[in-house]
Parts: sequence; structure tokens; C-alpha cells
Amino acid sequence: MCTRQGLFLPDADKVRRRTDDRVLSLRKLRPSMEGKLAHSNAALVLVMRILAVSCIASLLVTESYAKSSADGIHAAPFSIVVFMCVWRRPLLTDFVLSQYSASKKRLVKQGVLLDLFLTGSDNATTSALAQKYSASFVIHPNSPLGAKHNKGIQSMRSYYEDRKRRGKQAAVPHAVAIVGSDDVINDKFFLQVRNLMHVRPPAQHVVGLRDIHFFDLKSRRLVYTRGYRSFTTPISGTLGCGRVLSWSILDALDWYVWDNERERGLDQSAIRNVMRRIPLVGEVSGAIAGRETGIVAVDIKSDAFATGANIWKFEQVVEAVGKNGRLHAFVDFDARAALTAAFGGEFMAGLESLRAEMERLESD
Repeated sequence: MCTRQGLFLPDADKVRRRTDDRVLSLRKLRPSMEGKLAHSNAALVLVMRILAVSCIASLLVTESYAKSSADGIHAAPFSIVVFMCVWRRPLLTDFVLSQYSASKKRLVKQGVLLDLFLTGSDNATTSALAQKYSASFVIHPNSPLGAKHNKGIQSMRSYYEDRKRRGKQAAVPHAVAIVGSDDVINDKFFLQVRNLMHVRPPAQHVVGLRDIHFFDLKSRRLVYTRGYRSFTTPISGTLGCGRVLSWSILDALDWYVWDNERERGLDQSAIRNVMRRIPLVGEVSGAIAGRETGIVAVDIKSDAFATGANIWKFEQVVEAVGKNGRLHAFVDFDARAALTAAFGGEFMAGLESLRAEMERLESD
């Protein structure tokens, strides 16, 4: 394989062999599935179509790569929406949005079009943040939290489909990345998602991260875990932070991702729903080991301050590892060195400013 301007160009013969193997596997499955498909739901039928289209697209893209010179190949822009539910902690949310806003400006130069969509429960705060960072938004009650997420993502679908109908944009976005209002992920993540979902055949339709960092703003402690110790399939072992779903998969789910009544455990609720309702989703999914590829996701905990709020406090997260053993043990890292390497010097300076402002508000 070779690379040019950051674009992955696969070896044509290898891609063709992988594609032929996948087509052959699907053909072998067909006789045993014909009876079942007659009674399957629409989501299962759609994912079969996605698999078929993915295989065909792989062949077409491979032919294109084989016939084109390296100098003439450029990927079309990849559009992705960062979907975020917001509640309280306006200072931290402001910082997080500022990071994605900066990423948006950088990534457009590399063929990734980033949009921001917020679902808030306080109109004044949410609208102010949306205006400041050129985000779209909707307002919905904060509880139950599962219903808020579903309502938000359904409203987001309506927003972009309406823009397409009115000719404001040529097409709906390719995918949606789900993050918390205390989660920041560096640019390399979005570039890798573009490669997996948009550039490298066959295209993936669900992508997630296996590992994550937690940063305690008060103590400046940074810990890292490789993620879940055990899981049934690679995608079931991904974390909620940064999970990306293609527009096609969300259509197959009818944009109902979380259990409406949920107040906690939304990350696993979402992936269980996806796997239950689209049984073959693992065939079009990818899991990223972030630290191995320079991708850093960090969940910023500000609950030690009066103006901060987290569903899971930093101490609870750390203690949970020892109690249930679901996650790999945490490893401490030098926060300044690790975060500066991943996000740049301005990121750490911004965190220090945020910390100072929260301390000032506590002392007033």
C-alpha cells in the first residue's frame, strides 16, 4: 500500500481478495437465511443491503484505484455530525465545544466536514452555546436521559433532511459521532473514522473506541484504561465516547438508539440495542485501539467543583475498576505531557484557565 496526502490507498489485489471472500461468505449464508429473511424485520433486511452495497462498492473502488494513478486520487469530503447532550456545567461544556470548533476548522482542510448538534434542557444556556460555536440545537427535558438522547438525535435527523429538501445542502451527513459534554477527542480520531467509513473499502457503518482517558480537573490527575476486559464482539467492547453510527444504520434503527427510560448506562444500552435489532451489524463495524494509533479520548471530570457535574464522579470511575473488574486497570500518565502531545499546548492552557475560573467562582 502507499499513502499520499494522508489518503490510504489499498493494494488492489488484497482488497479484491477480501471482497471476494466476503461475497462468497454471504452466498454460503444465503440458503440457510432465505426462510428466516421472510420473517425478519426491516432493520435486518436493510443491513443485508448495506453489506451487499459495501461489497459492490469495494469492487468499484478497487477498480478505480487500479486504473488511476496515485497523483489523481483524492477522497470526496466526509461529513460527520458531533451529537452532544448538554446539561449544567456550562463552563466545561463551553471548553469542550471550543475544542470541537477548533477541530472543525482544521479538519476541513483534510476533507472532513464537522458539524455540531446540541440537545439541551435549558434554552438560554443551550442557545447561547449554539450561537457561539455555530451549532444547531433542540430543547428537551433532561429526564429520562434516554428519551432526551433519542429525541435529540431524531430532531437532528429532521433538521438535516429538511435542509436537504430545501436545497440548503446536497445530502445528509455521512455519519454521527456521539460524545458527552465532558468528552474531547483529538483530530486523528475523525481522520481515522473517515478512512474506515468513507475511504477504505469495504466501508464500516459503526465505529467505536476501545480505550479512554479520564482527567480530574481539580487534582490534575490523568488515568488511562485499555477498556473492557471481555466482550462478545469487537464492537460490543467499544466505549460510548465517540461511538460513530452511519446515517444508513441510524435509518435502520429508525433513529431509536437508547432505551427511553434510562438515566444511567446509556453507552451499553445503545450498543445492545444496535446489536439486537441489527444482528449482522458486526460485519460492518470497526473498533479502534486509540492509543496505538495516536488517538486520544479524554473524559474531563469537574465534579469536585461546585459548578461541575458528572453522572459518574472521578473517584467512582476509579473505584469501579477494582469492584467489578470490567475494565482494564487504570494507568496514571503525566497529564501535561500526554494531553499536550495529543491536543497541543493550547489545550492544557485552556484546561488551566477553566480550572482557575471554577476555583474563582467557588471562592466568591
